[in-house]
Amino acid sequence: MWKAVLQLSALFAIVGLGLQLIKPNTHLLILIVVANVLGWAFILVLVGMQFNYRQIMQHPWRSGLRAMLGVSSGLLLGFTLGAIIRGKSLIETVMQDGPLVLKAAAMIGVGHMLTLGIVAVWRNKAYETITMQLALDAEREKNARQESESQLRMLRAQIEPHFLFNTLGAVQTLAEQGAAAKAAQLTANLIVFLRACMHEIRSERISLREEFAMVR
Repeated sequence: MWKAVLQLSALFAIVGLGLQLIKPNTHLLILIVVANVLGWAFILVLVGMQFNYRQIMQHPWRSGLRAMLGVSSGLLLGFTLGAIIRGKSLIETVMQDGPLVLKAAAMIGVGHMLTLGIVAVWRNKAYETITMQLALDAEREKNARQESESQLRMLRAQIEPHFLFNTLGAVQTLAEQGAAAKAAQLTANLIVFLRACMHEIRSERISLREEFAMVR
């Protein structure tokens, strides 16, 4: 982490050296400090928009006002430090370095707006991708659930006739063997069972407790 910080600070210092070619009358230390301040301000803006994008978009005017206050405070602090370093008054420093600083502030403002636009487009695309993926997952889960329910209904439709046929076959066998009492008892039990479970058999869902109660 610290290595990356030093590398970025060195890069901003090189930018300050480049500004010396544009503004040779300005103190080199001031240009390096200004370049580092503006560079790190841009980095902080980028990180802040990345992690606070939703809050910024919900209150854009509040965020803009805070940015303006931050820029104004930074300008005042920069002019004050410049005046102290040069041994000049604050007004003289503002008159001398004001145009350059205002240009730099304008560039930062434009960069801020461009960065906000880029982050907004990127986050919106990411949200759209996530929303589409969630919709596809929900549709896939719905289809799987419907398929499982359809298979369960088909299984029930196959089991019910076999259950009735087997029970009636057992009753017929008992009747043929002369066990009328057992056949009557089996028929009575079948009637009680069918009355108890017919509603559950036709239901879409049934709990395990209801299943065990029906078996008992």
